[in-house]
Amino acid sequence: MNILVTGATGFIGSHLVPELVKAGHKVTVFARKDSDTSVLPEDNIAVKQGSFSSQGDMANALRSVDTVIHLVGTWNTWGKSSRDIWSINVFPLQEIIRYAPKTLKQIVFLSSAHVYDLSRPSPISETSPTKPWNQYAASKLEAERILKESNRAYPRVFTPEYIQCAADQQESWNLLLALKNTSTVGVLETKDCASSTIAENHNVKINNLEIKPGLISFSAEAGKPSWIVINETYLPGWHAYINKGETEIYPANFLFQTIKIPPGINQITFEFRGINK
Repeated sequence: MNILVTGATGFIGSHLVPELVKAGHKVTVFARKDSDTSVLPEDNIAVKQGSFSSQGDMANALRSVDTVIHLVGTWNTWGKSSRDIWSINVFPLQEIIRYAPKTLKQIVFLSSAHVYDLSRPSPISETSPTKPWNQYAASKLEAERILKESNRAYPRVFTPEYIQCAADQQESWNLLLALKNTSTVGVLETKDCASSTIAENHNVKINNLEIKPGLISFSAEAGKPSWIVINETYLPGWHAYINKGETEIYPANFLFQTIKIPPGINQITFEFRGINK
């Protein structure tokens, strides 16, 4: 996979890039001209220097890229105006979306838990109410909104075209790193199919999707037994029901949740009760 990483010289990026290279991906780093790239591997990466405000620089950086992992951001608000913070945490993502070629398959965006209401009991799920308490958190939430509305984000509920089974978390991670397009393949940690095999999944019609804090519900119509993936972090405390009967939740694509539904029209509910419930 051809991957462009922004913010590669930061703490997360400097650890992520070597792992991507080790996994066999072709990695390009987009960095400012004054960035210290000495923390990055010397071999097997390309460094393109430029500015997010330059159309030419952006077009050059995004050329032939399958995936963008966008890590650029600042949490330090001291002495910075709202405009300064948003120019780092929001503007670069807008430009990536603006100049992204049609061949770009996905954008991975590093947000923050600070977008949520942290006064609520933990753990906090992705359906929890948002309540940014400073400009850093507000800028991250705005970036999330822009990405979601750009049609570059995973839908909240989706049906992969194919499923690939993994025996455990490590195998799931290895399989994901090897995939060229994670939006069409669901990597499931389940014993319901042979490890590492790829099988065709069956399309499911999703209707009446409703999302509330700690609750996701919808109807799902399937012609055959099918897997559906929920774009919600796999955490203890989530319970899934098919027609009011509880069903097992499996990890999918390392982070998400998946269930297997029977043929017919089914009412699906995901409910978060808390980590010990």
